[in-house]
Amino acid sequence: KDCHNRANQCYGQVIRRDQESALACWGIDQ
Repeated sequence: KDCHNRANQCYGQVIRRDQESALACWGIDQ
């Protein structure tokens, strides 16, 4: 959820948040 809203803090949140969200977050960044 935060990942979609905050792409900048995506890296920081991804590491602490579920890894599943990390995949989606990274996909949006790239």
